Amino acid sequence: MYWCHADLNGDRGPVQLLEDALLTRPEAAVTWVREVARAVLGDLETPEFNAVWAWLGNHPGMWAAVNSVGAGAQYGFSVVGESGRWTWTVNPVVDLPLLTRCGSRPAAALTTSRVRAP
Repeated sequence: MYWCHADLNGDRGPVQLLEDALLTRPEAAVTWVREVARAVLGDLETPEFNAVWAWLGNHPGMWAAVNSVGAGAQYGFSVVGESGRWTWTVNPVVDLPLLTRCGSRPAAALTTSRVRAP
């Protein structure tokens, strides 16, 4: 799983989470980040627009990001402009074992042979 988010750290207060998503494939995660960045191009000043446009056009870099994310690395891109720092990030989500109600052993250790799918 991959948690993707886009945020803006402006001069007017704390970081604003613009959008986020939880996706299951590294290709989908990197594509989501690129689409969300593309969606805000109209809100950027010319230097930031140019930086994001060049990043979007870097297709070998995109595939390198997919491979890196698939290997478990965090991926991110950001630009700084008059409105603040725009950041787009993909974070791998580490699955933690579920605990039983009393917390004594992981739920995966429980037998589920009596449970059948419908």
